[in-house]
Amino acid sequence: GGPLVATPVDLPAPTMLVPAADSDEEVRAVVAEVLARAEGGARFDRMAVFHPVADPYARTLREQFELAGIPSAGADYRRLGESMVGRLVGRLLELTRGAGDADRRFDRAKVMALIDAAPLRGPDRKPIRSGRWETTSRRAGVVGGLGDWQAKLTAYAAECRGDADGPLAAERSSGWAEARRRDADTADALEEFVTWLHDRTAGATIGDSWVERAGWLRRLLDELLPPVNRRHRWPEIEVDAAERVDAVLQRVSVLDEVDAGAGWGSFVHALELELEAPMGRRGRFGTGVLIAPLASAAGLDLDHVFIVGLSEGLCPRSIREDTLLPDAERSLVSGALAERTDRIVEERRRF
Repeated sequence: GGPLVATPVDLPAPTMLVPAADSDEEVRAVVAEVLARAEGGARFDRMAVFHPVADPYARTLREQFELAGIPSAGADYRRLGESMVGRLVGRLLELTRGAGDADRRFDRAKVMALIDAAPLRGPDRKPIRSGRWETTSRRAGVVGGLGDWQAKLTAYAAECRGDADGPLAAERSSGWAEARRRDADTADALEEFVTWLHDRTAGATIGDSWVERAGWLRRLLDELLPPVNRRHRWPEIEVDAAERVDAVLQRVSVLDEVDAGAGWGSFVHALELELEAPMGRRGRFGTGVLIAPLASAAGLDLDHVFIVGLSEGLCPRSIREDTLLPDAERSLVSGALAERTDRIVEERRRF
């Protein structure tokens, strides 16, 4: 209960302090140091990076380590809705909003966002080349609405074939003409996909009960995504996330027993809440650089440790008085509730 007295900390040798302007620069410095030590013979599983706060370090570390090809392990702070299949579900639900207004529902931005959400397959079960479809839709001048997609893609395909077979082709190479024919084929494939997707997301195909809606979404995901036995190139965490999304759909399909007759908004809200769940863990402990909160560092046996976020306000954090239950009130229950000074001491102990 007395005043806190600052005491000097004996840093283990060798210890290196690296100044950085922001969190991105911090993480880049850590990535460079990890790679340098690995080149010197250090093992990734004997290294760890600890952060005092998850935001923004957990996500930035994951992304930068992945880009650098460095294996890592620890909690994944992304939400299930941020996985590939989770994003696809979210964008399918967004595409069905305002189902009675096809022009608003099928604007180009929404459709292309869905196509970019995951590695999709078209009605012919062939992989979609989202980059080419993005370029084609832009060149065709598509704005939105099924009629606009169909009219402009048909016109663009006719224009491409006219160029390839018309007098202009005589002034160009055979490769140019062939490229124009491929552009026409791409426009045809995109128009077929958009028409197919419009039919699959029409209100009449979705149903009115929980089980019908969940069944509709599961069937649509099965049609859009590669089969389970063809997902071996997906990251392991994405495969796990896809299984969890399927489990979510199975859970909501039984809600007719408790909320029969619920509207479409209730179905969407239930799925959005489920997709807020954390994705879980990435990698296995002992197989890569550990990325974890500073509080979990105690007791670990490591050769190289990096700590990011050692700046005022983050470590130690600014712990303010609880406005609902201040320390004066907490002290009345004889230590049963942690006071602000207790939290400061605990944070120092963790460090």
